[in-house]
Amino acid sequence: AGGAKMSNVIIVLKGDKGIVQLAPLKANLYQGTINLKTTINARGQIPRLKIINELKNVQIGDLLQDTVGSQEFTGAANISADINTAGNDTSRIIKNSKGIVKLLVTDGHIKQLDIMTTLRQAQALYRGKEEPTKEQDSNTKFTELKGTFHIKNGVINNNDLATTSPLMAFTGKGYIDLPKEYLDYT
Repeated sequence: AGGAKMSNVIIVLKGDKGIVQLAPLKANLYQGTINLKTTINARGQIPRLKIINELKNVQIGDLLQDTVGSQEFTGAANISADINTAGNDTSRIIKNSKGIVKLLVTDGHIKQLDIMTTLRQAQALYRGKEEPTKEQDSNTKFTELKGTFHIKNGVINNNDLATTSPLMAFTGKGYIDLPKEYLDYT
């Protein structure tokens, strides 16, 4: 599926009188599992869609390598989603989406983003000292990255993004407005 490799796949698809259910789609996926349940209710004029998805311990770097060709982000991903929407086209489906997504990634790296070297260079500049040399392994390691994302009318709000590592901790909050294709994050 899109380059992703799965094993032990179970797919149950049922349809009856305007209701289609994919319940479940289960598989082993990059040393973890996926469990997806989707219902499409096409009985009315506007189709309704419900998605419940759970990824457990999926090695996100390997998944990204096979689907997009790079491993810029790695770690064991645990993601749960419960999303509802309705619409006859993509823009309405996005605008009408609501739900919640919970994210937890452990033991990961963000490649090509070396926060510690950047901080050391900024500190050296501030103090008028010579900049430290860039470390050979240019990435940011983290112990845990987590957050809860609330979706309403296609706008994703997150107020509890948190990353911890052995040397530092970061927090963030903001929103992504999918209909307007706008991002505001701190």
